[in-house]
Parts: sequence; structure tokens; C-alpha cells
Amino acid sequence: MLFFNNSSQVGVHLAQSSQLTDLNGYFINQLVLMLRCRCLFFWLMIFTACQKDTLNFSLTPATQSGANTLSCKVDGDVFVPYGKRCVGFGGGCTEGIKAYYNTKRGQLMISGVLFTKGRDEYINIAGDSVFQIGEWSHVNASTGRKYIGIHYSEQSLGLDYSTTSSNPSNIVLTRLDTINHVISGSFTGYLRLTSTSSPTQKTSVLVSDGRFDVIYSK
Repeated sequence: MLFFNNSSQVGVHLAQSSQLTDLNGYFINQLVLMLRCRCLFFWLMIFTACQKDTLNFSLTPATQSGANTLSCKVDGDVFVPYGKRCVGFGGGCTEGIKAYYNTKRGQLMISGVLFTKGRDEYINIAGDSVFQIGEWSHVNASTGRKYIGIHYSEQSLGLDYSTTSSNPSNIVLTRLDTINHVISGSFTGYLRLTSTSSPTQKTSVLVSDGRFDVIYSK
């Protein structure tokens, strides 16, 4: 009887060992599968990033339909809002196009962010006392206190360029629709370097072929 009991215990131990071996094999297979999935996901991310990095940007059409578009050339390079720029420690994210217009004060602001590999740029068109369509420059003396200008930033290099009184920008509003909240127009200008956190010999940039057709918030 003792020998029979020992044999039974050995059989139980063997069965338990077999089960543990099966479990270990199962977990190992699951681990291998998970690592394969992560590797596949990693390579897909790299492939997607490479695709984004090779995008060729083109100027958007000059429209007046509220297409919510913005583009221009900066020293010949096409700027089109693209990607998302995020700042850590609760700084939030900025992406796409933002447009604002105050009908009482005529305050105008249209901005866009371009964030992709090798490019971290921001452009802003701002105006004060802008109430009608037409051509606007830095200061419009005939109508009193008027201001409209362009600000461009190469944020990865810490370079900021802006309209100045000696280098006025030119903005032409072709549609100012306060019922449908649509603002359309074009912009150009030589912008002067106004601040920098890195050495540079580029003291100005040329913004050309600018166009916008945006739906604004109040």
C-alpha cells in the first residue's frame, strides 16, 4: 500500500509539473506574441513618421468660400498648417488654424502651426480696427489708429520675425462676412528679426503668396 501511495503521489507531481510546463509555455508564447506586436507597432510608427516627413506641401487655392485654409511662402518654402505642437508641464497643444474677429473693435487674428520633422513654425496675422474689405498696411493714417501685421516664428531655432514700421506688411481683405463668420484675403511682407535665442545671420524673411479663407470665432 505504501508503494502504491508513493506511485500515486509521483503521478500527481508529474501531472502538476506537466501543467506548469504547459502554463509556462503558454505565457512564453503570449510574451513572444506581445513583443512581436510591439515591434510591428514600432515599425509602423516609424514608417508613418517617414511618410509624414516626406510630405510635399503646396499652396492652398485662393478662395472666398470659408474653406478654412491658410498658406504662404516663407523665403520660398511653402507654409501650410500641419501637425500638432505640444508643450510639456500642462502647456497644452496647438494645431491647425485658429481665427478670431471682434466685430466691435475690428480686432483680427489668424494663426497656423506647421510641426513636422525639421520644421517647427508658426505664423500669425493680427489687426486692429479692421472693419472693411480692402488693402491694409502697417498703419493707415487716413482712418486713425490702425494696425495690421504678420508675425512668423521658427520655434525650433528660437527666431521671431515681425512686421515693423519700416517694413510694413500688406494684407488685402477680399471678404469680411460677419453673418457667416468668414474672412478671406491675401498677405505679403518683409519681416524683420525681432528676437532670437540662437546665433543667426538671417535678419529678415520674405512672406509671399499668402492667402487665407477662414471661419472665425467671436
